[in-house]
Amino acid sequence: MGRATTRPCFVLWVVLAMLANVLTQRGVKMAARRARWALPALPRKARLLAEELHAGQRYGRDTKFSHVRAVHDLIELYFPDDTELQCAAFLHDAVEDAPPGVDARQMIRARCGPGVLALVEAVSDKPGATRAERKEGTLEKIAAAGWRAVAIKLADRLCNTRYSARGTGTKDAKKLAMYQKEYPEFRSVLFPASEDNPQLVPLWRALDRESQRA
Repeated sequence: MGRATTRPCFVLWVVLAMLANVLTQRGVKMAARRARWALPALPRKARLLAEELHAGQRYGRDTKFSHVRAVHDLIELYFPDDTELQCAAFLHDAVEDAPPGVDARQMIRARCGPGVLALVEAVSDKPGATRAERKEGTLEKIAAAGWRAVAIKLADRLCNTRYSARGTGTKDAKKLAMYQKEYPEFRSVLFPASEDNPQLVPLWRALDRESQRA
């Protein structure tokens, strides 16, 4: 008798758990959709383009889009009125990581304008077989482009460093050590190009802390 009454209860519990999971997934999707359409028109275009260009790409344990969204969210926090800068944050990796045969530059120019494209190009590495080849001259190019390009690179590096610091794998530890090793040069090149803008002070302070993490 006890078993007979227990089984319907268990089945009901399973059904309710499955329903809760479906509703949760639907809620997450609806929240993401609302967040997307809550953006101003130009950043919304940039977000949709970033989702398109980074579709299927990975960033460690997560999607590549999760990284560019995190960079955008930092830029939006400190520069809420600069929609062009917010667009470039969404698209800062689009030129480097565009799928083969896709002209990301043309797509960015057409959908978001030449100003956004100029910022994206300023922070993009050149092609190269190694990281050293790709990074050669990039910091100097960013510094020459001005504080807005520096802001994007600061947010990008801060997100990268925090992500690696939170990880528990060997790759995460190696990347964190690499970012910390690169930081003195990173700071010496980019800080002079941005020290006159007080809006960047919180980003520099946060990156200083992350780069000194044990």
